[in-house]
Amino acid sequence: MKSGEQEQTGQEDIMAFQVLLIEDNRIDANLTSRSLNEFAVSAGIRFDIIVFAEGESALDYLYCRGTYANRGRTNPDLILLDLKLPGIDGFEVLEKIKSTPSTKSIPVVVFTVHGDEQSINRCLELKADDFMQKPFSGKDFKTTLCQLQNNWILPRL
Repeated sequence: MKSGEQEQTGQEDIMAFQVLLIEDNRIDANLTSRSLNEFAVSAGIRFDIIVFAEGESALDYLYCRGTYANRGRTNPDLILLDLKLPGIDGFEVLEKIKSTPSTKSIPVVVFTVHGDEQSINRCLELKADDFMQKPFSGKDFKTTLCQLQNNWILPRL
């Protein structure tokens, strides 16, 4: 099924959204995925969350290269991007996504512990759609995810 399409379940229509989560920290990736899925259940939607721990693999997926050459060209509805990644860092991934015609319209939310002014400004220069600093406590994390849902998911419903 293509992203943003409705799935026929026999009982109701469920809107499915594809989220590409580029995050090398397994704990953060699991927490983000679990929180997004909890939200999806309460909102009557479904997220197809695809997680990559490094930038190069995520770009291979987006541009249908290598092992993803036959996946089809459906773009995700949203990209959550960490800046600190092994190999190609988040800045390079962001620059590639936003400078390529086929991917530049995908909303990219930078979701990282780097909250310094220089990082924020560089992300804005590279055309990130939003910048959210990862908190360290569980309560702050849920608050940040609520902001993400209100700003980038609910408007697309």
